Amino acid sequence: MVVLFTLTTIGTAPMAFAQAEKPSVTKRIGIWTRVQLEKAKKRWAESEARFDDCAAQLKEKQKSKRLSPHKQADFLEACMARKP
Repeated sequence: MVVLFTLTTIGTAPMAFAQAEKPSVTKRIGIWTRVQLEKAKKRWAESEARFDDCAAQLKEKQKSKRLSPHKQADFLEACMARKP
């Protein structure tokens, strides 16, 4: 039993160390090229426009039917997933 515990502990130690080595999101973004940054900005703008459209649809739907916060979140999630 002690041997299994030791092997398990030793087996996970390198994995935990490898995860600690991964740079943070801010560091990874800091080394992006201009092209990568422009692509990301374009994708973020498209996502924001899509979200604004979904939010407008939700507002229209709420005029006819009251939705709980949970149902509102479900509606927005489904709307964002359905629009590429």
